[in-house]
Amino acid sequence: MEELRKRKEIEMRSEMEIEDARPESVLAGFSRDVVQIYARQLGRGPTKARCFLSGAHAFCVLEDVFTRAEQTLIASGFAERVVETRRGLQEAIHPDLIQAVEERTGRRVRACLGQVDPAANVAIEYFQLERRLADDVQG
Repeated sequence: MEELRKRKEIEMRSEMEIEDARPESVLAGFSRDVVQIYARQLGRGPTKARCFLSGAHAFCVLEDVFTRAEQTLIASGFAERVVETRRGLQEAIHPDLIQAVEERTGRRVRACLGQVDPAANVAIEYFQLERRLADDVQG
């Protein structure tokens, strides 16, 4: 039992050192990747992107994501059509997003989910990463 606890502490310290050594570059690169994938695949990328990494979870909050055509549809009362279309587009780009996350974090993505809010002009991309012992210790 004591050995397992020590192993978890070492792994957690190692993870913290890695995160402390390069969190800005990993997260900034992650944000850039997501914006570039959106722009390349959807014709326009978000104007703001902020990515977060915590234990076995990574996610990006993307703002100002809709194209002019989508904004016109939303303003005309067709927001649900935009949401439905975006769900399909997000699913279509998920393989590219997953590849980028795995390359940036060095961890396998177990699940990828995306959602948009037409009223706020915001999208979220969530990634559940393969768990490590340190994730269990951190909660």
